[in-house]
Amino acid sequence: MCAIYKIEPMKSYFWNYQDRDKTLANALKIFVRDYPWENEEYQKEFVKSILSEQIIKKNVSSRKLFELLNQELQHVDISTPIKENKLEQKEISELTIYDIDKLDGYAFQEILVKILEANGFSDVQVTGKSGDQGGDLVVTKDDEQIVIQAKRYSIDNKVSNGAVQEVLGAIAVYNASKGIVVTNSFYTSSAKALAKFNNIELWDRKTVEGFIELYNSSQK
Repeated sequence: MCAIYKIEPMKSYFWNYQDRDKTLANALKIFVRDYPWENEEYQKEFVKSILSEQIIKKNVSSRKLFELLNQELQHVDISTPIKENKLEQKEISELTIYDIDKLDGYAFQEILVKILEANGFSDVQVTGKSGDQGGDLVVTKDDEQIVIQAKRYSIDNKVSNGAVQEVLGAIAVYNASKGIVVTNSFYTSSAKALAKFNNIELWDRKTVEGFIELYNSSQK
């Protein structure tokens, strides 16, 4: 087996292609143009690794993902060499959005405490693991108390307007002047519309990536 094929960095670059405008099939289509490989063992290992971390929905079977991958590989030139520098991993000490993708909901809240503190928020507190009344974290910024609803979702699962409704209720419960929903994924159109109407701020995957960048800088 060729040592250049490394599953971990391939996973990271794969999810770079999986943004709000791409389906899973389209992400694979773009991905294999840069990372074509003919070794079936690596294909199966890649599929197993993606699904085991639950980054995508559980109803996407390994067989389906494997079939999609092979379907796209049939249309690319596997003789094209892969550039080694594309497979370089970031320093282990740095947090990435892909690390966030691997967390459960409670761990997501805990890491948000550190990320928010590094981004200028103070008095950051996790409200509790149950009975939070729609508010997962309470923070202060510019003398303003803010309640935050945190949603750690699979990247192909968008946050619906239910999360916006939850944080709307939490504003009154926590006597906050502002409500925010934060996710490592993206939002449905109805969630965006409801948030806009009620002045609820939505932080999506791109926003979190920006916060992570500042967090990493603060750790150096």
